[in-house]
Amino acid sequence: MLKEIDEQPSVMRKISQTYFDENGDVKVEPQIIDALSKADRIYIYAAGTSYHAGLVGKTLLEHYTGIPTEVGLASEAGYHFPMMSKKPFLFF
Repeated sequence: MLKEIDEQPSVMRKISQTYFDENGDVKVEPQIIDALSKADRIYIYAAGTSYHAGLVGKTLLEHYTGIPTEVGLASEAGYHFPMMSKKPFLFF
């Protein structure tokens, strides 16, 4: 765990260089923007800490996209998929 703590500054630097432009705006691939703009519902499936991040992501995605978003546990996805919308966008 100490290794991960020591790596935090370099990891944060790499994340910011990879996902943010020089103005601090988030860089998003055009294909993702296109797919999201066509979606009528967003589904997020995750586990553990990622599940909790998905709950936060749900709020942000609904706020910024206006697209209804559902969050589910990845371990249950194989057994219980809700009725999918006609044009879903999925995060796994």
